[in-house]
Amino acid sequence: MSNFDFAAAIAARPSGATKGQLVAAYGDPTQGCTRTGKGRFEPSAAFRRNMVKIPLSELPGFPDYAVPGTKISGVTFHRSVAPVFVATWAELHRRGLTGRLRTYDGATTYRHMLWNYSNPVSLHAYGAAIDFDARWNGYGIPHNQMQIDRDVVKCFEECGWEWGGRWGRSDGMHFQWTDPLPGVRQPEWRDAMAAGAPPKQRPTPAPPPDAVPGTHYLYGRCRVPYPKGQLVQEDAYRWASVATDAQGRVLLGPDGLARVVLFDDERATKKGLVK
Repeated sequence: MSNFDFAAAIAARPSGATKGQLVAAYGDPTQGCTRTGKGRFEPSAAFRRNMVKIPLSELPGFPDYAVPGTKISGVTFHRSVAPVFVATWAELHRRGLTGRLRTYDGATTYRHMLWNYSNPVSLHAYGAAIDFDARWNGYGIPHNQMQIDRDVVKCFEECGWEWGGRWGRSDGMHFQWTDPLPGVRQPEWRDAMAAGAPPKQRPTPAPPPDAVPGTHYLYGRCRVPYPKGQLVQEDAYRWASVATDAQGRVLLGPDGLARVVLFDDERATKKGLVK
């Protein structure tokens, strides 16, 4: 069981609803900064001193960086967030979930939201956010098409992180250290670690689509949306299956969400969907 005081960390966590609240907690990354183009900026040396790098040796099972061939030695956060992330990662590891994340896609990045100076400063610029599995859970991809592991999401939320996958304009790769944002419906397990870690349980991976007894599946061609300006991958057109009962009603998981599985033409051919 973790010795980290999640209750104290969650009590001290900033609201995140306004810039003033974020600046009070983390400092102002734009004060004395220099714009470097495409929504990015270089913060002052004074603000950079708030950042600390967590070595990978403290993050067992941490996924590879999304850019092939790029090696990283650690992950950078604001000094007040770094201990929270280390404790959260330790809890993920304790539950046997770290291997379910496929790629690390960045943490501290000095930029405005959507790389546009007209938008507010991103939580990444404060050193209070991290992205995983961006290729499969990019900005704007609908909730029911996200492929990020829901047990991983639940662990992050229990430890006090805000998940972008619950926002109206979803951002399923994104986790940030703030209070629940106004108007965002939160699960009952949000901040549960404030009451102490639950007993260790063996993870229960979701069975493959055709392995659930008595369950029927609907199959169809779909197009995976990509954020504006992002290069569309060759596999943007995929197939999808969703579990239903014998009457054709979509089955929902414990979190109230349908389980949609995306797959490519090769697998569709094996299923006899492509002639």
